[in-house]
Amino acid sequence: MRPKKSDKISFQLVSITTDEFATFKENYDPGKKGFEINLGLDIRVNDDQKIVGMFTRIIFEQKSKPVLLLKSGCHFQLDPAFWESQTTDSMLNLPVDLLTHFLVIAVGTARGIVHAKKPAWLSDILVPTLDVSNMIKEDIQIE
Repeated sequence: MRPKKSDKISFQLVSITTDEFATFKENYDPGKKGFEINLGLDIRVNDDQKIVGMFTRIIFEQKSKPVLLLKSGCHFQLDPAFWESQTTDSMLNLPVDLLTHFLVIAVGTARGIVHAKKPAWLSDILVPTLDVSNMIKEDIQIE
């Protein structure tokens, strides 16, 4: 059952993880301005704890080589009643609007992690505002 746009979905951000952080100074060209930024995502669930994990992978590249890599996750605990209302025959339906909201939070969190962990030689690097509104195109069903 898909919630109506006006339905409130109760959730809580319960954990943030930095799964991988690496810099590659040998690939950095200080004379070259800018980076190509690649963003990937992964969604995982923990049925026992009613948690949805939104994981991002951000790579800053120059000349098609990584300069900075971050894999991080935001873990959201959903209201058990909502979780159950979205589960049919052991399939959990996660609404696209909710997942997009989680992705916006996860990218903002990744921005903060990069800011806090970047070395001095990458002082100008910043995760820009990214339009993630079309990355997840439809509801996702997870068994």
